[in-house]
Amino acid sequence: MRYDLMVAVGIKDADSLAGKLEKFIKDAAAQEVKVEKLGKKTLAYPIAKQLEAEYFLFNFEAPAEAISAITQNLRLERETILRYLLTKVTKVTKGTRGTKGTKELIESEGEKTKETGKVVVKTVVKAGTKVTKGTKGTKGTKVKGKKS
Repeated sequence: MRYDLMVAVGIKDADSLAGKLEKFIKDAAAQEVKVEKLGKKTLAYPIAKQLEAEYFLFNFEAPAEAISAITQNLRLERETILRYLLTKVTKVTKGTRGTKGTKELIESEGEKTKETGKVVVKTVVKAGTKVTKGTKGTKGTKVKGKKS
């Protein structure tokens, strides 16, 4: 399975930490590891008394069992990693019907691969999202149109 890992780290020793994270990923039986340095960005709010962070994007292919080892190593680096987001990259084939929100996501973040012609979409599910009227919600989920 294909995964993306976005990491925001403190400015100090950012490049050495990126090398360390790449080693963690490779040690967890990941293949085709690609590292992209996105640069230094100003944070919207201070995190651990930091106003700026260095961003890195890791693309890799790994078995599902390797993800727990990677996240465990990420948690051990709490002092230097400000935030991280690990997402699974899914493929949407041509002719697949989706909801209006899915179509907008494909238009904004999808890109066709040259070899297969399939659209690759990155999906992230946030906790606490609202459910539209007419669909079942889980306990604690707000349903539009009903009073809580």
